[in-house]
Amino acid sequence: MDANDIIWRNNAMAAYHVPPNLPKVNAKVPVVGVVEDELFAPKRASQPIADAIPGARLFLYESPLGHLGCAVHLGKASEAIVKFIAEAEKN
Repeated sequence: MDANDIIWRNNAMAAYHVPPNLPKVNAKVPVVGVVEDELFAPKRASQPIADAIPGARLFLYESPLGHLGCAVHLGKASEAIVKFIAEAEKN
């Protein structure tokens, strides 16, 4: 991966601001985060997102890879995601 690409992506992610619109979300959604994420720590990212969306459910999992764990260890979240979908289909 090109270092300039990484810098560009990180800057774009850090500048993207959606919180004012989150309370408008009408769907129940799972919010998934990695406990050790050093770029988007749950305290600053996934937790506030889950708190702002009515009916959202927060699922955090551990990954020694930090931020990269969101792609590499997504299998850790699959059980919670499958359970969330099954419950949503019942309602």
